[in-house]
Amino acid sequence: MYELIVDCTNRCVLNCRYCGTDSNSSDEQYLDYDTLEYVLKVAKSMSICVYLGGGCFFCHPNWKEILELNLKLNCHIIVDVPLDEKIFCLIQQYPPEKYNYTVSVSLWGIGEIHNRLSRTQHFILFEKYKKMLQSNMRVSFVITNELIDSYGDVIDFINNNQDIKFYFHRLMPTGRCKYDDLPGFSKIMNFKNEVVSNVNYKNILRFHHTLLSETFDDCKAYRDRLFIDYKGNIYGCGWVSSNVQPIGFIKQSNLQEMIFKAISGDYNSLIKCPLMQQNELLTTL
Repeated sequence: MYELIVDCTNRCVLNCRYCGTDSNSSDEQYLDYDTLEYVLKVAKSMSICVYLGGGCFFCHPNWKEILELNLKLNCHIIVDVPLDEKIFCLIQQYPPEKYNYTVSVSLWGIGEIHNRLSRTQHFILFEKYKKMLQSNMRVSFVITNELIDSYGDVIDFINNNQDIKFYFHRLMPTGRCKYDDLPGFSKIMNFKNEVVSNVNYKNILRFHHTLLSETFDDCKAYRDRLFIDYKGNIYGCGWVSSNVQPIGFIKQSNLQEMIFKAISGDYNSLIKCPLMQQNELLTTL
């Protein structure tokens, strides 16, 4: 299924070091309700999956209205959230089974979140998420050096939660994280192989686009997804940085036409992933 990744706001209840959107900056920004309504209507008409994140979706000033809208549209929505008690309470008020969305809990690849899982109160919170969401829950990790170094714990964690789907992403060299913990390509592939080899149920794992290839120039993420940031810029991928030019702006573009062009490969020459461009970083162990 084609995907739209939408960072609807740069606000979040946490302030994680590796945040790709530099959440909780002093400049609060978000996509307005009309824009998000347009995105969801296009997604519905084209049977497209929409990821709503940021930042944190529940920090958007119109999050309630957006979920109310989806009662009518019934789009395939995945909402990205951190592990947080306040967010948990909001999800309870607007349950996914009623408002037609799935919750993706971002545990990412950082010590400040890993440490929470090792402390009783945060482990209990994770269990509360699981109990409440059940089939409407998935977990996302970002592959940092820190996560790779604790691969045994990651494998144990997955094997102990086999009713959840786990998604792995590259570290985004944006926001405040820059390149301070960006693993090399070979190191990432070794981590992937260790996880796949030692997890009991392979079907609960998904390694996103750039983790599926073994060469540096064959990523075709733009054929599967478009990324819209909280300023309204449209990119061919979510793994962008400040030196990558957008391919459009949501208020000036026909989103349906852009999706058709992306699928057909028209944007091939425009998509210049910074990770693919910087081979010296990808090959550094």
